[in-house]
Amino acid sequence: MPKYVLIIATSPNGNDALSAVLTSKANGLREEPACDPGPPRAGYYIGVPGGILYKPTWVDFSSVKDQDDFEFKELIDNGRIASTEIALSKFIFYGILCCLSKSEDINNRQHKWLAATIAAQGRV
Repeated sequence: MPKYVLIIATSPNGNDALSAVLTSKANGLREEPACDPGPPRAGYYIGVPGGILYKPTWVDFSSVKDQDDFEFKELIDNGRIASTEIALSKFIFYGILCCLSKSEDINNRQHKWLAATIAAQGRV
């Protein structure tokens, strides 16, 4: 079954991205508050985005990982990751960024990418 991922931030040169899996299985994640630092799991509740994501959906922070551009395209081509567009409000996307930036699931480099993306969101 293909996974749906959210691209959260990109590296300064744009060749790498920070992604996280979207899941409809709560497995300990809460809806309120949307930012769930865990335990047992950390994530962010985005609601029911619509389209193919017709169930309550969370961004699972335990799945956060760096993706290089070539590897990511290969995962899409072989069907392991499905490419689809979903519309998240600026408020929800900003909430995901801020919540993840407080997570223990990210390393220093990923934190820098998040900080740059948060700063860019403030200028929009």
